Amino acid sequence: RRGLVDDRAFALSLCKRLRRRGSSARRIRAGLIGRGVSDELADEVLGCEAGETPDLVAACRYARRRRLGPYRGVERHERDLAALARAGFSRDIADRVLGAEDPEALDDIIEASEGRDA
Repeated sequence: RRGLVDDRAFALSLCKRLRRRGSSARRIRAGLIGRGVSDELADEVLGCEAGETPDLVAACRYARRRRLGPYRGVERHERDLAALARAGFSRDIADRVLGAEDPEALDDIIEASEGRDA
């Protein structure tokens, strides 16, 4: 209310940090609203993201961090699918990540997004 904190800058910063960590749009939106950001501003910040599929990139990062899908040596499709669903990713995104041939395919998606963000 007093203008000491710029909500938009805070929301953008938190959104970028959570995306780099591999959070889904659903989880980011819930986190922003939980920290007092308005619904409208949360939707605006999530709408500002560059690229066609920021959730796909975030899911790839999440899978790499948690060693899911192709990063895991053993086939555990149902468990990995459940982990991605709990993280807020859609079934389509989860299937694309878990259906990757090898970890390099997912790493290529991540690297392409980092080159676009730079």
